[in-house]
Amino acid sequence: MKKLLIAALLSFCLVVFAGCGEKNVAEVNGEAVSYENFESYWDNLTKIYEANNETLDESLKTTVAEQLVYDVLLEQTATELDLLPTDEEAGDYYEEEMALGYGSYENGLAMMEDYGLDEDFFRYQYRCRLYEKKIMDYLAEQEDVSVDEAEAQEIYDADPSLYELRQVSHLLVKPYKADGSDVQTDAGGAVYSDEEWETAKNRCEELIAQLEQGEDFAALTMKYSDDVTTAGNGGRISETLYQDSTGYDAAFLEAAFALTEAGTYTKTPVKTESGYEILYCEQAVTSTHMDDVLAYIRETQEEQNERSLLTSYMKEKEEAAEIVYHRELWE
Repeated sequence: MKKLLIAALLSFCLVVFAGCGEKNVAEVNGEAVSYENFESYWDNLTKIYEANNETLDESLKTTVAEQLVYDVLLEQTATELDLLPTDEEAGDYYEEEMALGYGSYENGLAMMEDYGLDEDFFRYQYRCRLYEKKIMDYLAEQEDVSVDEAEAQEIYDADPSLYELRQVSHLLVKPYKADGSDVQTDAGGAVYSDEEWETAKNRCEELIAQLEQGEDFAALTMKYSDDVTTAGNGGRISETLYQDSTGYDAAFLEAAFALTEAGTYTKTPVKTESGYEILYCEQAVTSTHMDDVLAYIRETQEEQNERSLLTSYMKEKEEAAEIVYHRELWE
């Protein structure tokens, strides 16, 4: 699940660090984007890619520079509209979003330490998110972004398959080789015996029995799950699942979509290539509950409308801004 971290980070505005350098990669309305800031971001991004055994393409340097410019323009816009958050407000937002993304603020800090990242890298990203949120709220007050039920129904009718989705958490129990035995491998990884698979299944059944007795799924997951990248977050998988989602075992997706109510879980262990799993439904959007589907469509479409307002507004700001790039510094 480590690859999710890259996607999560790249969904942020890229970070600008305080300070200045002798060389600037750009100026935005006379405000410098220093090469020092550029290098700091590139260093953190490189660490993330290396942790996921991936190579960072040099061509992304242009994207980084352009995003750094956007961040400065975003802050200038928030200043112009008198929307800058206080340090306390920014700090609270940062901790709340870290908790949402990683299960707790402490889990987020531990993740940063594991990846060798500078916390300032994250703090400014969340500050940028707060700038965007405040600007979007401001724009939404100027223009109606609401979606009524008839509009939601029309959106649903255009492609119903888009609105069969799940948000799930999972608890993984891996089979393990007995102490002292050799681990056989093939192209797919470790090969386990039927006995070892049966042991994992039995352990999974024991945990299901605990859930039946009222134990909390997240608490059990944090204690017993063998997926170390999601266990600290109660097993939560951040990606929304669709029936044609890629990268998941077919048995995993089938079990996920068999859960049609939030708060339900698989009553029998689900065998995947990783081990035996218990899936817990965090959210189910399904045509069997059309009121929920339409409510979901209204909420997400209104968010998209707000995002479109922001995109258009910031595009106008960019076109009106005086922006100078010094591409020779990174190309």
